[in-house]
Amino acid sequence: MSGYNRFEQAVGSILTRFPRVKRTVETLYQRASYHALADNSFEYELHEDAELYSVTEWAGVSDQTASFVGFYDVSPWNEPMDKCFLHEVEDGVASIIVLKKGQSSQIATTTAWNYQQGSRTQWHPSRENTLLFNDIDEGSTVARMVTADGRAVRTYSQPIHAVNPTGEEFISVNYRRLDRNSPGYGYGIDAGSTLPSPDTDGIFRVGFDGVTRLIVPFAELQDEAGGDVAHDNHYIHHGLYSPDGSRFVFLHRWVDGDRRHTRLLVSDRDGNCRTLLENPYTSHYCWLDAERLFVSGGSETYGRGYHVINIKSGDLSYVHALDGYGDGHPSVSPDGEWIVTDTYPNRLRERSLTLYHLETEQVVPLGTFFAPFKFDGVRRCDLHPRWSSDGRFVSVDSAHNGFRESYVLDVSAICSEEPTSC
Repeated sequence: MSGYNRFEQAVGSILTRFPRVKRTVETLYQRASYHALADNSFEYELHEDAELYSVTEWAGVSDQTASFVGFYDVSPWNEPMDKCFLHEVEDGVASIIVLKKGQSSQIATTTAWNYQQGSRTQWHPSRENTLLFNDIDEGSTVARMVTADGRAVRTYSQPIHAVNPTGEEFISVNYRRLDRNSPGYGYGIDAGSTLPSPDTDGIFRVGFDGVTRLIVPFAELQDEAGGDVAHDNHYIHHGLYSPDGSRFVFLHRWVDGDRRHTRLLVSDRDGNCRTLLENPYTSHYCWLDAERLFVSGGSETYGRGYHVINIKSGDLSYVHALDGYGDGHPSVSPDGEWIVTDTYPNRLRERSLTLYHLETEQVVPLGTFFAPFKFDGVRRCDLHPRWSSDGRFVSVDSAHNGFRESYVLDVSAICSEEPTSC
């Protein structure tokens, strides 16, 4: 579970509306609790049927420098499972490394990266042995397409936010807005310059043929949200296409003084949007299928926790088996049977990793990992669990040994067992 009692969770829920205050209070409380209560020698522990490897051990190559994959919505493995990628950072530049059995190759470098989402590096969904990532070109953010051996294919004038699984297109947002409002997800390129008008900025749809179109202007989002908050304080987070590519969801956020507001919206490919949830706790999600979302967030009916939302009917249900687990990054297994999700550090600076079986509601504690204080804020190292395409492995980033590294957990023995009802 999250490791916090009901009173602590209630206080955290109240402070969620005031992110800056919440960060300060959490840091002070965790430092005091850790020094008073924690086992200073603890690094990690695993379910007895799980095995943990560094990515380099899994690939059978020599150790790399500090490495990570990025966000939880992107798997580092290609579909055939014979290659994976990771980021290595040195002197402010991220190298994109491709690993295959016994080999490691740097295929590109980029200055458009952050510790939360990397450079949005990912395998192209319909072009074999092809990678996509963001970069900076003469001060502008762009997207690049390269082969797995580093040969340049094409450069796009808009950066990637989320890629359609059909391979037809991607959606793009203004990363300068993220620098301004959510710097852990920006690229450090905003120097206080004037942001574009809300009529000309928002969510863009970019075809892999290069055709670009603004489909969700910020002006429309602001009008729907109401209020008089300056457009500079509005931004987009966590766009994610449905498995069939027919629509995508995203968070519209804006900051009013010290308070952050959040709406979860769904849109078709032409930008026709509607609100699914309006709640400051809504944060991370994954698609269960083309109609249902598994969401870490809040609702008036159930309060804060995991929910399942039918985006067509609007029906919402609460995941009681995960009540009290706190915010996390959920991902669904390729067979649609399991959710893997994580937590943020508790008072002992431990992050939990959990499997949840959707049909039986069985909850399986998968592991616990130490989170050093030096990996906090924009440098934090969330586990960000991601499935392999064959459903045997879960990829995580962790700094439990004081060193940021990408790891592989073999969960095949657990997920192949017959789940039992709880």
